[in-house]
Amino acid sequence: MGQDAARIILCAPPKPASLRIAVGDGKNTYVFREFHVTNTGSRVVLRITLALAVLATLFAAPVSAAPSQKINVEVFRPGARPGDILNTVGADLLKPGSWSAGAYFHFGKNPLVFVDRSASEERQRMEMIRDQVVLDFIGSYGIHEWIDIGVAIPFFLVNDGDEVGPIPHEPISSPVLGDIRISPRVKLLDRAIDQNGLALALELGGVMGTGEENSFVSDGFAFQPAALADYVHGSWKMAANVGVSFRETAQFLEDEQGNYFLEVGNEYFWKASTQLRLLGEKRALLIVRGLNLSLVGEVHGAGALANPKFENATYIEGLTGMKLGLPDSGLNLQIGGGSGMVSGYGNTKYRIYTAVTYAPPSERDRDFDGLIDELDKCPLEAEDKDKFQDEDGCPEPDNDRDKILDGNDRCPNDPEDVDGFQDVDGCPEPDNDGDEVPDERDKCPNEAEDVDGFQDKDGCPEQDNDQDGINDSADRCPSEPETKNGHQDDDGCPDQTQARIEGKKIIILDKVYFAFRKDEIKPQSYSVLKAVAGILEANPTIKRIQIAGYTDGRGGSKFNQQLSQRRANAVMEFLKAEGVSPSRLEAVGYGKSKPAVEGGSPQARSKNRRVEFVILD
Repeated sequence: MGQDAARIILCAPPKPASLRIAVGDGKNTYVFREFHVTNTGSRVVLRITLALAVLATLFAAPVSAAPSQKINVEVFRPGARPGDILNTVGADLLKPGSWSAGAYFHFGKNPLVFVDRSASEERQRMEMIRDQVVLDFIGSYGIHEWIDIGVAIPFFLVNDGDEVGPIPHEPISSPVLGDIRISPRVKLLDRAIDQNGLALALELGGVMGTGEENSFVSDGFAFQPAALADYVHGSWKMAANVGVSFRETAQFLEDEQGNYFLEVGNEYFWKASTQLRLLGEKRALLIVRGLNLSLVGEVHGAGALANPKFENATYIEGLTGMKLGLPDSGLNLQIGGGSGMVSGYGNTKYRIYTAVTYAPPSERDRDFDGLIDELDKCPLEAEDKDKFQDEDGCPEPDNDRDKILDGNDRCPNDPEDVDGFQDVDGCPEPDNDGDEVPDERDKCPNEAEDVDGFQDKDGCPEQDNDQDGINDSADRCPSEPETKNGHQDDDGCPDQTQARIEGKKIIILDKVYFAFRKDEIKPQSYSVLKAVAGILEANPTIKRIQIAGYTDGRGGSKFNQQLSQRRANAVMEFLKAEGVSPSRLEAVGYGKSKPAVEGGSPQARSKNRRVEFVILD
């Protein structure tokens, strides 16, 4: 990562070249033009409400009108419970009455370094906190099945650095107490009985503000609610936390315009970790009695809520290590290290840690199925954990007792119905033919109903609904019997007697009647037009027809042309309503321009008032 593990740029106001800040200690005065910091349901609602009330009382601190000078540059703050992974708090709660205790010993290099780029090279770098050694005593206790509590008490053994620098601070000469951390958890979602899957919890943590104020070891009082999640799958465990820290604002190095180069206040924080169990008595890649060995890794960080892009108030740290557990003794040992990854206070050049924790070993479980022998009906045979009678501790090789072993049974909890249909798969088939008519009322259980709107409830397919001797698959009118009159008797449809195809026209055997001087079709013509629609439906090879409207010779040409067009349009709309595709229809009004017969007699006028159907394609 270079000389410094991470670089934090303290953002100056616009035009930093014109900015001059003087900080004096009585003997020396430092002038900075460009200034940098380098650091390497209802029950759940009730639970949350009660816990929030307790925490609000416990961690509430008076709001100060003046800026605080409290900041803790130690960002490695390990979790207090056996299921936590480094800083990341797990979501699996301790059992009521169970407890754990331990200690973390960790060293961080250069968690707070200032750089004045305008100073001479030998005085440019000021290591405010050069070496930091901390001993965290941790403990936890299960209060109830849905709540537990963790406590961490840090002692700063070493907190050395340059005594002269831009921020007044008090170096420690002997071990001092840091901020005591308290973290109650409320269960939101528990894992499955086999301890695989997702768990969720809510942490209502806080910092008691017990550390020295001017030694960079205390944040003061803070309330730190967080959402916790972890997921277990076999030998893998993954955990994540997201939360907010509400605290007094600490401000350092104010310029003439009232801007601060380092300001730490309300923060968001996040943590993500993973653990892979290599060796263990259970849930490991390799089963070994009396030993658990895991690899762990974590990335965690925080930033300012008010200004997330402010690099000086941002830290991200990566860590990795190993965890050795001795289940018979209840001891766990850890060792590992890491470093800061970005600029901002608290990022170290490097960090190393070691830990020892203790949790009383659980009661004996000789078959390692998660049930103690006292409650296990088969203490030497592991429960098969298939969500069937898993609470008795005994394996059930054939859950549904259908004489098909669960290993070969596709439906281990539903017995085969043994009806001669697919009886070897272990699954009952309530509807053998898949026609959605249950076999118990299906007259043809092995033949699927054709679901065509005709006698569909009996479960049997009907090959010829209208019983006209033409199978439905070839019958264009499966619900209307063929009239069999020698005209298109193989299509299965009753013949349309009011219209027929002749050459390039559809000839109608009656006129289309309209109201006088209007485009309103009279009901007596409906059957004729339905006959035309039937022909078009029965003859899909007819791609397009023209509906031609004509009037007699009375009246003006413009009026007659418009009337004939409206009447042609009315016929087209009628055919559309009968299901004829609009793409097959064209309406044209010719007015009185093309009389069928000459003359002005009533008979001639009647013949000239007409609608014709011309096949175009």
